[in-house]
Amino acid sequence: MTLTATTLAGLTFDGGGGSPEERALTPTTRRPDLCIQVLELDEAGEPVRGDPQLELLVESRVRVALIEAAKHPYWAAGLPPPGYLFVDVGCPSPPLPLLTDVAWEEGYPAGYVEEGLVTAPGPYRRYVYVMPLEQIDELLGGLTNRVAVQEIECAGDVCVGFTWAIYLSAEETEDTPFLVETLQHAFGLRPVEEYEEW
Repeated sequence: MTLTATTLAGLTFDGGGGSPEERALTPTTRRPDLCIQVLELDEAGEPVRGDPQLELLVESRVRVALIEAAKHPYWAAGLPPPGYLFVDVGCPSPPLPLLTDVAWEEGYPAGYVEEGLVTAPGPYRRYVYVMPLEQIDELLGGLTNRVAVQEIECAGDVCVGFTWAIYLSAEETEDTPFLVETLQHAFGLRPVEEYEEW
């Protein structure tokens, strides 16, 4: 599988590490890998790549948080151990809200988002975008939900979000409990106490 580079306002999103053999994935063997991209928006609202050193720092923080996130009692039911996850620096596409004119409200598009439709999902199940908090607020239409759709697949008239993006500020990546909870949410896991209430 070849990663396709996306260029927006001169900034190329081309994905990260892993050899072609390592990334030779099919829809049935697609792993819940993560990519990390630090960026901010300039005065025109266009993405500008952030500090590459910060990306490496965030990568290490995410790897540590994944170890903690995997302690969730339901992680092992459908997700591999964190040591088997690829965590790459560099994502193959910019945040979906930047590609569409549709307004977003609390992390959800308020209309049909054609730009997010894919016929085959990419190699990453989760994108991690690190941006200034006020820009996340503006992009997602609020800060309540930090996990937003990135890729959408349709079968007939039924469309579902297949790939999700996590939006965090650099400061929030230093808050390990918050990062752990956000990663668990992004992988479809609820807080343990909510399971106990059912």
